[in-house]
Amino acid sequence: MGKSSKKRKAKNADFQKTKIKVGKDRAPPSNATDTSFTSKGLTVLSQFHHVNESDDGSEKPVKLLFTNLRNSSKTVRQSALNSLKEAALSSATQAARYLGKAT
Repeated sequence: MGKSSKKRKAKNADFQKTKIKVGKDRAPPSNATDTSFTSKGLTVLSQFHHVNESDDGSEKPVKLLFTNLRNSSKTVRQSALNSLKEAALSSATQAARYLGKAT
């Protein structure tokens, strides 16, 4: 009789609730999958080639400024207009080149 009760307890041990100690974390399940990973940064140098700087070395291309004039934000439109004014005052030949395309 002693052997059969030991076997029964061993079979039922899988279905028993484990008692959790105070201050201790739960033990991870035996079939837990480790999903942690690490990755390294990827730098693509060719992604910045689409920005064309103007001849005078200004930071914002004039085409971008014309596009920003149609932006819904008031501050973006105002900034674009101020930058276009500065570009027109600094170089009259460059301003004439782009104003012909804007119409």
